[in-house]
Amino acid sequence: MSVKSFLFGYSVISSARENAEKIINMCNGSAIPFSSVIFEGGEALTFCVPLFYERKLIKLAKSKNIELCVISRRGIPALLFRHRRRAGLLVGLITALICFFYASGLVWDIRIDGAIRVNEQKLRATFNECGLRVGAKLCDIDADVLENQILILSDDISWVSINLLGNVASVEIRELDYAPTDEYGDALYSNVVASQEGVIVEFEDVKGQIVTEIGEAVCRDQLLISGIMGGEGLPTRLTDAHGRVFAEVEERIEIKIPQKYIKKVTKSNVKTEKSLFFFENEIKFFSNSRNLPNFYDTINIEENFYTINHKKLPLGVKTVKHVEYEEIEVTRTNEEMRALAYSELYRRLDLYYSDVEILSRSVSIIEEDLYLTLNCTLSCIKNIAQIKEIIVS
Repeated sequence: MSVKSFLFGYSVISSARENAEKIINMCNGSAIPFSSVIFEGGEALTFCVPLFYERKLIKLAKSKNIELCVISRRGIPALLFRHRRRAGLLVGLITALICFFYASGLVWDIRIDGAIRVNEQKLRATFNECGLRVGAKLCDIDADVLENQILILSDDISWVSINLLGNVASVEIRELDYAPTDEYGDALYSNVVASQEGVIVEFEDVKGQIVTEIGEAVCRDQLLISGIMGGEGLPTRLTDAHGRVFAEVEERIEIKIPQKYIKKVTKSNVKTEKSLFFFENEIKFFSNSRNLPNFYDTINIEENFYTINHKKLPLGVKTVKHVEYEEIEVTRTNEEMRALAYSELYRRLDLYYSDVEILSRSVSIIEEDLYLTLNCTLSCIKNIAQIKEIIVS
């Protein structure tokens, strides 16, 4: 049954199967709309007509000696008639209609298209500052003014377009194209020094004068590539020296795992508050008046209602849960500490040494009363070049 039939009401009517042709001809001849014709059990016929035409149809059927039986009346008019003695239902319906007509002049949702690098929450905060938010009045939105304000406030947007599609504000943006950053920095004149001790194994992409040799052991802050060019009778000049200098270095990783730690254990005591939100307004219809526990986590859940075609409405239910927990001291076994230490080691290797060539690795474990210590020594090849600016006075 259609939405229109539900809003204006309809009647479900039954008759004998042999009357089917007479009823159809009678409805067509009197312009009475009907739908959902069903033959039940081979003997009965059921169909639906709008509530407005029920009396007219029954009167015509009596004049033609056709027996009709009204099985049920459905839709909003029938629902209101059935509950006519309940004033609260009528008040609720009137309130819902008022809210619906009020909301028809507000922004229900903001859809952003074109955000790739820029965080969407940051964009929404900028829109909110300019006056474009869920619940804003449609009549107060001047797209041209808002677009200029957004471009002024945001350093990440080069172009923006705002279109109002019903109650939805569609925002299309283009992000700024940043120039690629120079991995060697922007110093006018510079040297390249060692960031740590190691043995030189290779030079790559060098600009400047190399002052060390492959196989030479260098220490931290030692000059590797000079930005001062010339010498031996040639004129001296400065340049922005850079390059990659790979060296065999030794890295040490230390991981300490405590034997005892505090664990959070969730208890079954959960205090719940429920409220109905409508745009920025909130109405609590269920709350727990008891005192909250000493230790608890707060979980906020917002569930928006959706239309039949899956469009989000600015209306929904907000649930706030206060989950009680207690803190207990837990003692790890040696096996658990070892597993945790190795897990942390692999995490650091993936995080900090994914682009480093590891030549060898040695691991030692020291078990103490309160801690387990894992020591890892790495022999690897990495880029130790570090740009150091030359200050010219």
